[in-house]
Amino acid sequence: MLPNRTPTHSFKLCGGGNYKTPVLNGNSIKNRSRNVTTSRNMDFKGATDGDRYVPQHNQEQFDYAKVAFKDENILNTSSSLPNSPEKDRIKSNLIRGKSANDVQQMDNGIEMFIFRRNNAPIVPGTQKQNILYKCMNPSSSVRKAKRVYPKVPVQSIDAPGMAADYYYNIIDWSSKNLVAVALEDKVYTFNVQTSVSTLFKDFESNAIKVTSLKFSKDGAFLAVGLDNGYIHLFKTETQQFLRKFGTGNWRICSATWASCGLLSFGNRGGLIQTHDVRERLSFKSEIQHHEAEVCGLSWVCNDQYLVSGSADSIVNVYTKDDVVTADPQRLYSIDGHVSTVKAIAECPFMYGNIIATSGGLNDGSVKFWNLSTGEMVTSVQTDNRVCFF
Repeated sequence: MLPNRTPTHSFKLCGGGNYKTPVLNGNSIKNRSRNVTTSRNMDFKGATDGDRYVPQHNQEQFDYAKVAFKDENILNTSSSLPNSPEKDRIKSNLIRGKSANDVQQMDNGIEMFIFRRNNAPIVPGTQKQNILYKCMNPSSSVRKAKRVYPKVPVQSIDAPGMAADYYYNIIDWSSKNLVAVALEDKVYTFNVQTSVSTLFKDFESNAIKVTSLKFSKDGAFLAVGLDNGYIHLFKTETQQFLRKFGTGNWRICSATWASCGLLSFGNRGGLIQTHDVRERLSFKSEIQHHEAEVCGLSWVCNDQYLVSGSADSIVNVYTKDDVVTADPQRLYSIDGHVSTVKAIAECPFMYGNIIATSGGLNDGSVKFWNLSTGEMVTSVQTDNRVCFF
């Protein structure tokens, strides 16, 4: 027989006297199906176990509840119900649109549709319209819309007699939306906004061919290179001839401007000259590092570097400080191409001083270079001759 484990101490109920828990005898223990301790015996009940405290219900409340379930007017008086007038008023205030007057009268700090626990700091002086719909952490799964490139030209310009020479640079677009085109010994300009073509300059000589055109970065001047070794400088607005520079009898097929007034141009003999057009004695330097025609020339990276491309498949890089000295030295000499390098452009959308160069028909690649290190970043094969960027 197991010992009795039920506590036998006395206790008091709310009603008064002392009582003792009755002690189970041996016969009652034998009649149980399970003889376990009190903590595991599910049939065991203490002194207060099993009591049910059922509150008394007022009959009048049951009668009122029956009437309330049948009467819709009584149901709609609570703001917690879905069809209550209070619910409808709150819903109409939430979904109604904000007028311009409401936006101006909104207190600072009030923001609607903000998906973040902490509000963004308020920037003084900004428009208040942007506080109505704000998403601080937009979904990363939303894809950006792809740019749609037009498949048909916006404008078409007749260009009879345009030279079919890969080394020429006879088209240029100014920052003032003016396009210059050379047709043999004539230069035409086309205003993109007004669609008006104008004869800019006629050299009136069948022996002279225009081989290069280049607007200054502000669009105020136009440099016209000729096949007789001279480059002419004009004012764009008045078509006034200002001055000319010469490099000998070699044609000038490339020219480029720096924003500080420096004009650099290259000829067929591999020579590069730099002039400061603001000065009366404009000559600054002469560079002879190419063995073939200089057909690509560009000031890049905020005019920090002068990059030249040639028919000898070499790309030379010079700093601005070296270009204006008497004996310029190359910063880099890049021989990554296997054909003529004509297309040269900087890449402002890429981090660092990155430029792109491209080779001719036998090359067909676009290579990206870091001018801070002189190393190639990447290369893209096009399998075609690239003329311009």
